[in-house]
Amino acid sequence: PVGNPVSDVSRPKIRNGRTRFLTKEEAQNLLDIAKESPNRKLHPYLLVMIHTGMRPSEAAGLTWGDVAFEARLAKLHITKTGMRYVPLTEKVEEVLRNLRPSDARNGTPIFLPLARMKSEQLRNVPCRHFKRAFETARNKAGLEDVHLHDLRHTAASHLLLAGEDLKTLYETLGLKGLQNPLFPFCQMQPLATNFYMRSSEKRTDNSWCRWLSVMLAPRSKASVNNRPLLT
Repeated sequence: PVGNPVSDVSRPKIRNGRTRFLTKEEAQNLLDIAKESPNRKLHPYLLVMIHTGMRPSEAAGLTWGDVAFEARLAKLHITKTGMRYVPLTEKVEEVLRNLRPSDARNGTPIFLPLARMKSEQLRNVPCRHFKRAFETARNKAGLEDVHLHDLRHTAASHLLLAGEDLKTLYETLGLKGLQNPLFPFCQMQPLATNFYMRSSEKRTDNSWCRWLSVMLAPRSKASVNNRPLLT
């Protein structure tokens, strides 16, 4: 008898990954509530994630030595895909400059309390430090279905809708391929491209670092340079 010719062929995996990302209004509401948190580092931590697309532990594990203010770059060590540099928005630079103590050393954590760095669990998964404070803030904002990682999804989705190309997005966010959980957001690029092709205005800023401002209307040079989306 003839056997099944496809018996050795693997079935394609069904993607059940979450595709939740925050709207501009949801993100701003979350940030406003985070400002009132007893954890004073929660607001700047969430802001960095939404503005840069860093993974939760990448942002939480930052030290002052990782940030080059003049170049407006952050060097990430705790990553899934190897060390990389991430551009910072003007808003993130401003917030970090105001947050930095005068006696900060290169190895001093930006967001984590130095006294807790002896915890191996916290060193391995830095974002655990914000778990309770984040859950409290998101619940107050009515975003019970939102996880910390969804802030990365938020950055990726709005970057694409602002017209960023996939190559730059993948390099900046440390993505490896189309099997990445963020791939569903990449499918929005044709929609974003068509939107900009139909627009009668030319984009005034091609830098992905300013995607937050590019999203604002009207898309004028003044709005791009002076009006950050989320604060």
